[in-house]
Amino acid sequence: MLKRFLRYYIPYKKILTLTLLGAVITSLAELFFPMYLRYIMNDILPRRDVSLLFAICVRAVCIVFVKLFAKLSCDDSWAYDRCLY
Repeated sequence: MLKRFLRYYIPYKKILTLTLLGAVITSLAELFFPMYLRYIMNDILPRRDVSLLFAICVRAVCIVFVKLFAKLSCDDSWAYDRCLY
């Protein structure tokens, strides 16, 4: 039954792969924010290390951009045009 089901997705393999990869990246990015906040609250703020706090904030912004790109890749209209051609 699984072979029969997958047979329909073979023409859309690129779109399916890109969508699943985007979903995994988005989920992983969602998991990093609580870890970053805990690290900032427990380690960075008590030391009053502003340069490290700035570096952590830059990384968090980068994660937001990765998450945004992953969500755009999951968008059907954008991924459909990009994956077929």
